[in-house]
Order: sequence, then structure tokens, then C-alpha cells
Amino acid sequence: MASSSDAVQRLNSLLGCTWRITIQDKRIFIGTLACTDKKKNVVLVNADEYRQGESTNGRYVGMIMIPWRWVTKAEVEWTAYAQNRNVGANDETLYT
Repeated sequence: MASSSDAVQRLNSLLGCTWRITIQDKRIFIGTLACTDKKKNVVLVNADEYRQGESTNGRYVGMIMIPWRWVTKAEVEWTAYAQNRNVGANDETLYT
């Protein structure tokens, strides 16, 4: 099992990356990970909201806190993550 300092270091590498988070009602939020808390709630900044089956145009929501218990899928943009981790980016997939 990873030590607490390893977990903090890994989380720090994800801050500032673009995330796509899907919640229980099928809404999707795409924004920059700003922080989390002990309950694993996620705060995104510069976020847009997308609804399944509606227009492809998102609605700008700015800063949003998403309770972790609502999250069904969380994806990080690979290219931003790769830059933060200093690894080669995989052009085949945008999110991992």
C-alpha cells in the first residue's frame, strides 16, 4: 500500500489537470481540478456542464463542488497529466 506522502504527491500531480466527471444523473462536468477534501468531494474551476441528449454546447458553471458520492466516472485529460508527471503523452486517447 502506498504511503500517505505518496498519495499526497500523486494527488498534487493531478491538480491543475483537466477532468471530465460524470455524475449519477448523467451530467458531465469538464473543468480544472482545484482541490479535494477529506470526503473526496471535488472542486473544479472554469467548468462547463454538459447534459446527455442535449446540444453539444455546454453551459459555463465556473467553480463547482461535486460530492464524490454522486460521481460515477472521473477521467483526467492524459496530455495534461503526462506533462505534470513528465511522461510521454499518448495521442490515441484524450482521457484515461
